[in-house]
Amino acid sequence: MRIISGGDTGLIKVIDPQKQKVLFQMGEQSNGRGVEFLKWADKSQESEIVASYKTGEVEFYFPGTGQRRFALLRPQNVATQGLFSENRDNNRYVQLDTD
Repeated sequence: MRIISGGDTGLIKVIDPQKQKVLFQMGEQSNGRGVEFLKWADKSQESEIVASYKTGEVEFYFPGTGQRRFALLRPQNVATQGLFSENRDNNRYVQLDTD
């Protein structure tokens, strides 16, 4: 089992609760970068996560290695209310619900 958490500084951690150990840290840590949304990139698999940040970045990571897959930008002054992502026909589809 793994726990994945994101904080108000933008750092994402993958934690093994049985070993009480941080396995990976992802993202850049800085004040004001906070994680708004953090979820599995595709609900049918746990091989990739997606994070939306207050700074406008949307980043995809492989939680098994901590490696960033790719990133997108959205306008900084638009708050993310929801995030949807799925894999279809070998393509990644992302939808951000905003104000």
